[in-house]
Amino acid sequence: MAASEFIQNAVFISLSISNEEQIRRLTIISQLYAEIGYHRKSSFYKRFAALKAVSLNLSNPNWEQCYSLLIPALEGYHLTLDPLEYERRSFVSNRAIGWVGIHLQLMQELITTARRMKLDQVAIRHLSFLLHSLFEFLTPAQRQEFSGQLSALSTKCGEATSIPLTLDNGTVIPTVNLTKFPLLTTFKVENLPASLRPHKLRNKLDIKENSSPSSPFIFTPLQLNRPIRKSSAINIGQIQDFKWVENVPSEVTLNIFNHLSSELAVSEITLITEGVKFEVSPINVVLPPESGPEKMTLTGIPRGHGKLTILGYTTHVLGVKNNCSLKDLPNAKKLKFPTNYCIDVVPALPEISLDCVGLNKLAISTPLTLPEMDYVVSTFNVSLFMGERKTFSVCLTNLSAHDELVECVSVRVISKMKKHDEGRLISQVSGFDSKLPLEKGASISVPIEIFGIGEFVAETIDKPQLALSSLKSGTSSPAHSSSGLGSPVHSKKQPMQLGTALANFLSDLQTPNTVSAMKLNNRNIEANQISSPDTSQDYSSQVCTINMTINH
Repeated sequence: MAASEFIQNAVFISLSISNEEQIRRLTIISQLYAEIGYHRKSSFYKRFAALKAVSLNLSNPNWEQCYSLLIPALEGYHLTLDPLEYERRSFVSNRAIGWVGIHLQLMQELITTARRMKLDQVAIRHLSFLLHSLFEFLTPAQRQEFSGQLSALSTKCGEATSIPLTLDNGTVIPTVNLTKFPLLTTFKVENLPASLRPHKLRNKLDIKENSSPSSPFIFTPLQLNRPIRKSSAINIGQIQDFKWVENVPSEVTLNIFNHLSSELAVSEITLITEGVKFEVSPINVVLPPESGPEKMTLTGIPRGHGKLTILGYTTHVLGVKNNCSLKDLPNAKKLKFPTNYCIDVVPALPEISLDCVGLNKLAISTPLTLPEMDYVVSTFNVSLFMGERKTFSVCLTNLSAHDELVECVSVRVISKMKKHDEGRLISQVSGFDSKLPLEKGASISVPIEIFGIGEFVAETIDKPQLALSSLKSGTSSPAHSSSGLGSPVHSKKQPMQLGTALANFLSDLQTPNTVSAMKLNNRNIEANQISSPDTSQDYSSQVCTINMTINH
C-alpha cells in the first residue's frame, strides 16, 4: 500500500516535458504497478500512454506505438482476444470478468487503430471478436452498426482468413469463428431411408456360434466396490447406431436462428469431416431478421468405406469464413453436443428396381397398415375372386452406378392372413437363384402365381336372418320338394351350401306358377327363416396385401 501511495504521488508531479517523455514516464509507472500486483492500474497507465501517442495536438500520430501499447493493456482488464478463452472465463465467473463497458471501449480503440495502420485484416478480426463475444451486451443499433462495418470492410479488402494472424512485432491474434451468426440449436445425423439401410446377412453357423457361451459366467461382489468414473458426454464423440452406404446420399439436419435485426445471408454451408471422403453439396440461405428456427438439410455422398467423423460445419457470413466445431459452439454443454459424430460407412451395395408385369402400379401413399410399411418402395394392385388364379412376372433390374453385383435375392410374403394360408397364397417363386449374380444393367424376370384364398362354406349363427327363399303359389314346385327349401329350417348349427341354395332359388323363379303368382298377388310372397351369414359382418380379414421384400 505504501508503494502504491508513493507511485500515486509521483504521478501528480507536474513536469514540462515532451510528449515522448510523457509516454515513457507513463510506461514506467505502469511497470511499477504491475510489479506490486496492481494489474488494473498498470493497464490503465499503459492505455493512457497509448492515447498520448495519438494525441490530437500531434501533427504525426504514432499509431503503431499506440497499438503496441494497447495490446498488453488488455490482460489487466481481464480482456483476451481469444473468443474461446473469453467464453470460458465468462462461463466460470458468470460474466464477472471485468467491466464490459471498458471491454467495448478497448475493442473500438483497437479497431480504429488497426484501420489507421491500414491493417484491414486485423481490423476485421477485431470487429468479428467484438460482434461475436460481446453480442449480448450490444444494443440493436450497435449490432446493426458493427455488422454493417464488418460486411463493408470484408467486401473492400476481400474475405477474411480463418487462421491466426501474426503481426510484425510477434503479436498473434487468434481466429474468430462467428458461431452465433447464425446460432445453431440442433445438429442431427439422419439415418438412411428404410429401403436403403444395409442389413448384415448371417448364416446359420454364425448364429450357432453366437448363441453358445464361450466361457462360464462368474459373479463376484468385489466389483461393487470399484469406484465409478464420471464421464462427460461433451468430451467424447458419439458413435451412431446405424450405418451409411458408400455412394448413397446421406443427410444431416440443422436448426438455426438469426438474432440480428437485419437479414443474414449465409453461404457455402458445408460439413467439416475427417476419415472417409464425404462430398457435401453446399447450400445458401437468407435468414429474415430475428427469425428461427430455420431447418436446413445438408446432403453428402460418402466416396469410400470405413469410419466417417463429422466435426462441425463451415459458413461464410458477413464476408468471414467460419469453421464451427461442435465442441466450440455456444452453450455446447447445455445442448449436450458431442465433440463429433462417428458413422460407419459400409462398401457400396447394388441398387435394384422392381416391376410387376401384368399388375397395376399404385402410388406409395396407398393407405396400408403393415408393420414393415417403411420398406415399401413399389406398390402394385391385384384383385382376385375366391378360387381364382392369376400369374404375373416380377422383373428385377440392377441399377447400380458402378459394378456392384446382386448375389442374393429372398422373397417374403407379409400379410394379415393366418400363417397356414400364406403358403397357399403365392406359389412358384423359385427361379431367382439360378439367374444370379445379376450384373450392372441386367434384368431377371420370374413368373409368380397368386391364388385367391377364401371360405365358400358359411356357418349358421344363433340369431337367424330373414332371406327371400321361395315364392309360393297354390302348388309347390318340384325344386322345393327335392331341396326342402319350402319349409322353415330350424336354427341348428350346421353348414349349408350357399351355391345349392342359389340354384334352387333360380329354379323356383323359372316355374310358370311362380311367375304368375308374382304378377297377380305379391301378398303371397313368404319369407322363411333360414341360416345365412350376417351381411354386416366384417370380412376384411379375408383381404390381404402382398408385399415382396428383396434383400440384397
